[in-house]
Amino acid sequence: MATAAFKTLFGHHAMASYAKQLALADAIENAGAWDLDLQAGTLSFAKGPKLQIGLLGSYGEGAGSWLWAWANKNMGPLPDGNAATKLREIGRTKDIPELHEPETHDAESFCHELAMIAVGETQAAAYYRAPYEGGAAYLTIHTAIPPTPDKHRLGRVQRVIAESTSTFEMNHRTALDAYFKSEGLPVKKTGENEIIASAEDGDIRIRFDADGRITEMKSLLRASTKPTGGFFNRLFRKDKNS
Repeated sequence: MATAAFKTLFGHHAMASYAKQLALADAIENAGAWDLDLQAGTLSFAKGPKLQIGLLGSYGEGAGSWLWAWANKNMGPLPDGNAATKLREIGRTKDIPELHEPETHDAESFCHELAMIAVGETQAAAYYRAPYEGGAAYLTIHTAIPPTPDKHRLGRVQRVIAESTSTFEMNHRTALDAYFKSEGLPVKKTGENEIIASAEDGDIRIRFDADGRITEMKSLLRASTKPTGGFFNRLFRKDKNS
């Protein structure tokens, strides 16, 4: 059972990190097989990018346990600034045992939550799950991922919100506040339990219940701007003598 402090920190990073995962998925779509070189710190795709990475930790399916990279005796010293080491210090400072205990037993979904916290706390570009026989390594990615053209459009923003909240447990309102802030999307409070966020092509009205969970999310498309000059202006003029 995750501690309250862990849940709070996860909620703060959940949506923003999920948005980064979608960008990564777009960047490596149809990229082919991958190759991991931990010593060189690279993750390469046969038909895609070569990414700088750091090892966060690994999940063992047999024991159902997460092992931090700094606690893995087979790894040796980690490079300065490694995300796993940074999270250990955050865990100690904020008294979050999940971040500084060497090994934790839980379902693998917990590993994704750890990785999403790592992405947010260390400003990583995303994370990658690299499966192997009997488990998976979790890697933080430190090569910039090209943003998608629809990053701040209604469809993409709503997808991030809907998919992240249906996949992970989090405080919706806290996660939304952090997500909109990280993306620089304006938000205004229009009621005790209602906000309106502005995307590139419209607004999103979101309503909450008393516990801060989303009860309604609706797109509000903006009206098109009427042409004001040139050829279109002449078309719309009512002066018959023009």
